[in-house]
Amino acid sequence: MTAVSALPLAAAAFHLFLGVLVFARRPGRLLHQLFFAFCLAMVVANVGAFALTRPLSELAARAWSEQLLLGTILAPLLFLHTVRLLFGTPEKPTLYAAYAGAIALVASTYAAATVGGVQAVTAGSGEVRWSLVAGPMGGLVPVYVMLVVAVLFLSLHTAARENVGLKRNQARYLRLGAGLAWVCAAHGFLRFSAPADWTASWASGDLVGSMGSIALAWLMSFAFFRHRLMDLDQALARTLANSAVLAAVGSVCWVLLALAQEVSFGQVSPRFSLLASGLLVGGIFLYPRLSQRAGSRIEESLLDDGRGHRDAVMELSRELCLLRDTDEMVSRVARTLASRHGVASCAIYLEKGKGHYVLHGARPHGGHWPEELETDNPVAGWALSLRAPAVREEAEQAAAPLSLAAQGCVEMERHESDVVVPLVAREQFVGLMLLGPRRDARIFSRHDLELLDALAGQLAVAVLTVRLNEALLRSNEVLQHSERLATIGTMAAVLAHEIRNPLVSIRTFTQLLPERYLDEEYRESFLDLALSEVDRITALVNELLTFARPATHERNPLNLDELVERVATLLDSHARKSGVSLSIETDASIPPIIADEDKINQVLVNIVHNAIQACEGRSKGCVTVSTGRGWINGSEAATLTISDDGCGMSEEQVEQAFEPFYTTRTEGTGLGLAIARQLVLNHGGSVTVDSTPGNGTTFTITLPVDSPALEQATNNLYAEGLIHA
Repeated sequence: MTAVSALPLAAAAFHLFLGVLVFARRPGRLLHQLFFAFCLAMVVANVGAFALTRPLSELAARAWSEQLLLGTILAPLLFLHTVRLLFGTPEKPTLYAAYAGAIALVASTYAAATVGGVQAVTAGSGEVRWSLVAGPMGGLVPVYVMLVVAVLFLSLHTAARENVGLKRNQARYLRLGAGLAWVCAAHGFLRFSAPADWTASWASGDLVGSMGSIALAWLMSFAFFRHRLMDLDQALARTLANSAVLAAVGSVCWVLLALAQEVSFGQVSPRFSLLASGLLVGGIFLYPRLSQRAGSRIEESLLDDGRGHRDAVMELSRELCLLRDTDEMVSRVARTLASRHGVASCAIYLEKGKGHYVLHGARPHGGHWPEELETDNPVAGWALSLRAPAVREEAEQAAAPLSLAAQGCVEMERHESDVVVPLVAREQFVGLMLLGPRRDARIFSRHDLELLDALAGQLAVAVLTVRLNEALLRSNEVLQHSERLATIGTMAAVLAHEIRNPLVSIRTFTQLLPERYLDEEYRESFLDLALSEVDRITALVNELLTFARPATHERNPLNLDELVERVATLLDSHARKSGVSLSIETDASIPPIIADEDKINQVLVNIVHNAIQACEGRSKGCVTVSTGRGWINGSEAATLTISDDGCGMSEEQVEQAFEPFYTTRTEGTGLGLAIARQLVLNHGGSVTVDSTPGNGTTFTITLPVDSPALEQATNNLYAEGLIHA
């Protein structure tokens, strides 16, 4: 038995295995029965071809030739019927005509009308093989086979054009197989010039026919059993890559082996065996790596759109990290899938409450999706159990009847959806995406699903981040509200205390007034006391109103150097009386700021006055006010620095310095620094304090220079709840 004569036997074994495997899955289904019958016809034809290569009697050779012809007639017919049933296009008149022709040819075969006899042919190796001799109707067999294969090819071409997704790719693979079968049939049947000289190629162990039979079986098994069908372009690219690598490695091995044989004079030697073993091992190790690299290069050159899809997903992932609105995220993803990935329709549902999902984005708008889904919806329930994208057509084949996956597939088909993608992040189910078919009718390849999985994970993380930020903002609002309530309580207590003291004095004098009304000195003392206490209450209320609701600012260009000089002139006499030296250091290079001069003047006077008071009682106390340049929120700013060498403050005092009603002196309300900080914040600036007990204190005020920076900083403070309208 030679390698060529063994090929029909290998093809028969492959078809038998494939047919039994398909039939065992669903024996009661007509499609599986037809495919099994097709495989049996191929087995009969290939076994007949193999038998005719063996030493046989003329009678046995004729019987096997009839079996060969029987399989040759029935195989394309059963293939055509299987394909028509698979794609739902029975076209009964065509099938009836094909079956009628097959019955006629089979009857004529057993009536000795197509097979006139057999003849022995001596091969080049001296082996005797048998070949058919065509009968009177022998020429009709190749005509019938060629016509059926042509109809089969046209049917598959139509199916590949009209279907999408998995069906389309199955049709493309089977169409390639039909084309291969047509070429093999033409090679076998048309190689002879006249029907009288016609012999079947398989009967003579023809290499093309046997290899074509094996290739057809491989293509059919791939099309029927592979759920994750590669696009045919990718399959061809990989096949070219693998063939190129195998040809290169095989050529090198054959050349080296030939040289080794020549050196060894055609005899087996240890050196030759070692060399052959080394080449074999080297080929085994080199093939996977070279094949993978070549496949990647060829796919990049032939399938440039895949790289574009990856770039689009990476770009979208970066954009999702910057977005802070869930609806905008979902809309961006839907637009990208529709425009860059060619998805005809897309719907994205996000969880809103446990087991409740709301439609947040759809392409096209106003499509056929429901506005809400519940967990009891088959699609939502199925997506909840998934951890990777699933294709409806694939799931339909693998799902058990009445299972959740099967029900989900039915629901998806009703809404014209082909792929469901779960949105999962940190083991938390966020929602799901439903995608319709691609506009170019191509399937969702493995690379497409990997990209969709990555995009879904990025979207889920972004949605969770936004929700966490929203929860944090709500928590901050609650915290700020609690702090306001606490501040109001403190203010109420202090205000009650501050107002009660003067009211007690006024009440006491008022009670004694009837008895001492004629005492003029008493009346004058009472009048002075009442007016001073009322003024004290009025001043307290005014400061409280200033802190709680600052007046409207009239912002204009303000030169800080000139403002510092005026404040120094105003407070210089007070500083000298307190034994404190007041000095200024200005920076003429700083530009004017946009601010309310009265408010900034109030801030500066308040802090400088506090600094002078902190230096009282110390020999040679010094207060320095300086201006300079700085930065705030990435924008240029001007700084005011007030430094003193007074008593300083502890860490606890620094933390409480800007709290309302906090003071370390017996006089005063404790609102000065709180008001100053509020005014600075309303200008989009900041106030910091650095102090060490016994070594003095430094206040630094930073104010934005230009109006856009001022508006941005002010908006940020409003958003953070640090200032209020």
